[in-house]
Amino acid sequence: MACFLLGKLLLEEQSAEYDVASGLHWLQVAAMQGQVSASERLADFYAWSFDAPPDPDGVMYRFWRDRALSQGGTGLKSAAP
Repeated sequence: MACFLLGKLLLEEQSAEYDVASGLHWLQVAAMQGQVSASERLADFYAWSFDAPPDPDGVMYRFWRDRALSQGGTGLKSAAP
């Protein structure tokens, strides 16, 4: 849970600790440890964030969305753009 919370904090634009690369790293650690909310947050980030690395084919979005679904997630915040 700590990895998810740290990643989420680092991706908050209003946070003094705002750091996209570090935020993505910690969310990925949490997601790979099985935390559904981290996988959902990553899918949401890649679907809608202007700070996301270029992903014109939506590969990263689909990867994290599918991982969230395979982990038992049901309420993804976003749909593919």
